[in-house]
Amino acid sequence: MVLTGRRLARMGKVYSDDLRRRVVCGDGGGQECGDVGAVFDVAPSTAGNWYRRYRRESSHAARPLGGDRRSKLTEHAGWIGERLAETPELTLLPPVRAGSRHPDK
Repeated sequence: MVLTGRRLARMGKVYSDDLRRRVVCGDGGGQECGDVGAVFDVAPSTAGNWYRRYRRESSHAARPLGGDRRSKLTEHAGWIGERLAETPELTLLPPVRAGSRHPDK
């Protein structure tokens, strides 16, 4: 588990390729996702997602972990640099829902 703010976040499980293959074969054999999930101790949604991915991509292998590691701000570097040149000390505030007031205002 990872502590994020005040809540604990559970990390996803890593499943073996063999388990994925057996679940996909069970779903492909006409069994319901819930039944297959119960037999192999995975969530019905997981069984269904693996089966749909197998039908789409012909692969039951896990996707790489970690996601995109490139900066999301690279394309905005010029704008950010200009703002910092105008005001060297900026404070980032947490996002606020539309229509509500920020606690600091």
